[in-house]
Amino acid sequence: MKKQELMKGEEFLFNNEEWCNENFNDDFREASVSFSEKLDKFIIFFNGGLVHASKSFKSLENKINALSVKWNLKLENNL
Repeated sequence: MKKQELMKGEEFLFNNEEWCNENFNDDFREASVSFSEKLDKFIIFFNGGLVHASKSFKSLENKINALSVKWNLKLENNL
């Protein structure tokens, strides 16, 4: 996931499906990361709610990394 890809309109999906399957757990979590031209900000929706919006790509990286560690999220694909 790169700043330029987000600014070109790509969206990235992170989830813990693999962790849930390996651990026989149904506590599924999902985050989508994108850039909003309307807001002129990088945004993260986590489980359907907006949890982060910033002008700084580094801030976005820090937040998705923190969510990934806490909830065992892995990059699923880019949409």
